[in-house]
Amino acid sequence: MEQQIDRFKAVSDDGTDFTVVIYQEMVVSRPLGGDVQYIKGLKRCALSDGRHVNMIDATTFKIVSTDQVIRKI
Repeated sequence: MEQQIDRFKAVSDDGTDFTVVIYQEMVVSRPLGGDVQYIKGLKRCALSDGRHVNMIDATTFKIVSTDQVIRKI
């Protein structure tokens, strides 16, 4: 199961605005005789339109399909 954990605005050098969404995989675990637990898994970044984004650092991202660099506002 995937869960949205963050959403924020970012801007490119030419002034174009984007919305970046961070998702995290939640792995369901049920130990014998225990309650269901959710374990945090891998995170992924995407634009609100679904295009993939790579994180360069905490405030800088690159759109995979265009190689355009965007920065968190």
